[in-house]
This record gives sequence, C-alpha cells and structure tokens, in this order.
Amino acid sequence: MEESLDREISRALRSNKPLSIIMIDLDRPKSINDTYGHVAWDIALKELSSFLQSSMRASDIVCRYGGEKFLIIMPETTLKSAMERAEIIRTRAPNLTIVHGLKKIPMPTCSIGVATLPTHGISADVLVQAADAAVYSAKSNGRNCICVAQEPGVAA
Repeated sequence: MEESLDREISRALRSNKPLSIIMIDLDRPKSINDTYGHVAWDIALKELSSFLQSSMRASDIVCRYGGEKFLIIMPETTLKSAMERAEIIRTRAPNLTIVHGLKKIPMPTCSIGVATLPTHGISADVLVQAADAAVYSAKSNGRNCICVAQEPGVAA
C-alpha cells in the first residue's frame, strides 16, 4: 500500500492530476466476532474485499489497511467522483451475503473517510491521516456515513 500510494502521488503531482483515497472502516465488528465467531468475521472481510475489488476500476488499488479497515487509492479521481464511489460502497456493502455454516450473517455498515490530493495534502502520511480522521468523524456522526477530510489549517 505504501509503495503504491507513494508512486501514485508522484504521478499525480507530475501530471497535475487529482488522486483520491477512500478509507473504509466496518462498524461494530465485535458484534460479529461475539455472536458468530472469528471464522465468520474472516468470511465477512473476504466478502468485503472481493466486493471492493470488483467495484473499482482496474487502475484503482484496494488495500487492507489493518483490522477492519480498507484503503482504496484512486488515481486521477476528483473528490466528487470519490464521494460518489464511496456512497456506492456505503449503500451496497451491508447487502453482501455472508454465509457461515448454514447461517446467513448480516454484514455490518461502513464508516468512510475521503481525502484528495492536493486539497487535503500532498504526502502519503498526510492524506492517510486526513482520511482516517474523516472516518472517525463519520463514526462520531452516527456511523454508516461518509465524511470528507478537513483541509489542513481548517478547524473541525
């Protein structure tokens, strides 16, 4: 993820084109672990990963960021386009079918943060931190929503 993001940021800066990242954090993962077990949680993560891969353009890079977070690197993508894609993810991901044994398990909702180069930063660290902060804003706003990163120097 780090190598890909650094490479895509360099390309975007050279070509003076936008680059957006979407950070996705599944809401309340503990409920699946506690109710259905860790194997069910692993299945949920695999289903979400497959869904994200199939929902993005070939040029987009889907990465597991850790725990229940995913990061999508979207070269040549404006904030508006990234927000539209994030809304598709937010509305469709909870409808994924998770089957563990004979049980259908509900997929949790997603809290999503979006950041765009150069508006929210021009380095990988700054963009990722901005998107991560936006995810926490989404969680603070009740979960299952999308927040745009704050511009540097703008108070929340």
